[in-house]
Amino acid sequence: MVHGDKLFISYSASATDENYCMGLLWINVNDDPRDPANWHKSPRPVFTTSYENRQYGPGHNSFTQTPEGEDVLVYHARNYTEIEGDPLYDPNRHTRLKRVRWDENGCLISACRQPIRSKPLHCPGGANAYAAYNGKTCRPGKR
Repeated sequence: MVHGDKLFISYSASATDENYCMGLLWINVNDDPRDPANWHKSPRPVFTTSYENRQYGPGHNSFTQTPEGEDVLVYHARNYTEIEGDPLYDPNRHTRLKRVRWDENGCLISACRQPIRSKPLHCPGGANAYAAYNGKTCRPGKR
């Protein structure tokens, strides 16, 4: 995702259970991306499990924008931590949405402690999509 004068690349790491999290790399858009010295890496994950919000193991993510230009993180997570067997094969990681916030320097603000969004994000075609914080699959126009 490009924001201001920075290109951001997010990635998932650290297993597929509640330790699953997201890291972030960035580079100035005018710098040579082939030079490793131009890249910066967040020293800690930028999005992690939130026990407060019952959001465990966020990962497998992408960025998009609403028609109004609002930056949105699309990812999946579980609403529980107890997993029988290999967490990789647990089918209950559901799609979720989170509005992306930026600080005054144009850097991503860690999303894990932001309050849960209860209002719809407007999607192309007039549909609404709600985050699946209750563990149900996201469906346009449903909550």
